[in-house]
Amino acid sequence: MKSTYTSSELFHFVGRQFPDDDEANYQTLLKVLGTGCVSHPPHRPDWGMVSHHIDFTKRLIDGKLMVSTITCYCDIPVDHLPLHVKKYGRFGLSFKREYLLRYGARPVLYFPYSKSDHGNAFGGRLLLSDIEVVFRAFHHNVLNHRV
Repeated sequence: MKSTYTSSELFHFVGRQFPDDDEANYQTLLKVLGTGCVSHPPHRPDWGMVSHHIDFTKRLIDGKLMVSTITCYCDIPVDHLPLHVKKYGRFGLSFKREYLLRYGARPVLYFPYSKSDHGNAFGGRLLLSDIEVVFRAFHHNVLNHRV
């Protein structure tokens, strides 16, 4: 049975910084097509190079605790993309899911939250807070104290 919640294609949009600036996003797409490389800034064409930076003075909820050099793909069905492109712009690329999975790609996992969801035990801010606590404990207890 085929899922109606995901797509057989993964999409990468290029307009996250300025979703309404079609001309700038079109130029970004042209650069991606010209180099043949979807990459994270500073856009070095080192295929498969992934790194990350952890700053324990920052928070996960702000998206600054860990910053990775990954590129993001969504697996939203095509007929549900209009809402998504309002946030990420109208220009991007799609790739067959199977192709990208062979190279380790995974779709983005979203954690929706609002400023008023402090009491929600099943998601949102509380879930992100719990993930951060586990991450910090793991890093402190396991990675820093290897035997």
